[in-house]
Parts: sequence; structure tokens; C-alpha cells
Amino acid sequence: MKLIIPILIFSILSAIAGYTLGRKHAPQHRTAETSTPVVETSEATTPPVEVELPVEPEPQAEPTPSTSPAPKVDHAARAKLPTQTLTDLQGRQLQAKILSVSDGQVSIRRTADGLDVTFPINLLCAEDAAFCTYLEAQKKPEPLKEGEIDWDMIFGS
Repeated sequence: MKLIIPILIFSILSAIAGYTLGRKHAPQHRTAETSTPVVETSEATTPPVEVELPVEPEPQAEPTPSTSPAPKVDHAARAKLPTQTLTDLQGRQLQAKILSVSDGQVSIRRTADGLDVTFPINLLCAEDAAFCTYLEAQKKPEPLKEGEIDWDMIFGS
């Protein structure tokens, strides 16, 4: 009985210390709705990276009508490229690999530092937004393998 009380006290103190350290060193997850800069830190080999995610895109000026037709963009050929150059509404560009596109959100991995970011498609320029919409439309469900189908459940045998 004498040994139980110190063990309980030590366990409680360890839990509190673990919780405190976990909160202190937990990664900061931000979404595109925040307007504060996100500072990602990694090992001592690379300096911190500052990423600013705007709250709302700025309105673009109305495009001026031109007499020449718009060039035809080949999204299929662009989709085969390993990395993409994406441009936002403010004209900033970045090199990234597109990981997924779903529900109006695009997930990318920047080639410069490997940071994974998810943000709304409407933050991209019209050409890149159209490309991401094309990628989302091309997404096909994964076919099931023969061993993954439960025929007994389907036919009730």
C-alpha cells in the first residue's frame, strides 16, 4: 500500500509532463481560411519557411476581349508532367506536385521544401483552376481486385 501512492503520483506527474511537452512540440496545422503566416520548422538543416495563405482572393480585373481565339490548353499532356508550376490570383508562382484534387480543394507538395499544403482551387489563376478541375473530373475510382469482393455478402449465400 505504501508503494501505490508514490507510483500514482509519479504517473500523474508523467502524464501532465507528457501532455505539456506534446502541446509545446505539436505541429501547427493551418487551413487557407487563416490570414496569419504559418512558420514550418524542421530539422536544423533547413531554415524556417514562411507560408502566407490569404483569407479571400482579390477580385481580378475584367478580361479585355481579344480578336484572336484563346490558345487550346492540353490538360492531358500537362497532367503527365511530374511537377506543375502553379500561379495564384496575385501572380505568385510555385513548383509543386499535385497530390490530389477533391471537393474544390487541391493538395500539393512543394518541390522547394517538401511541404504539403491543401487550399481552395479558387485561389489559383483561371488556367490552373481549370487544370485542377480537369484533374478532379479525370479521377476514377480504384477497381476492386478479385480477392476484395465479398460475393457471399452480395448474393446472400
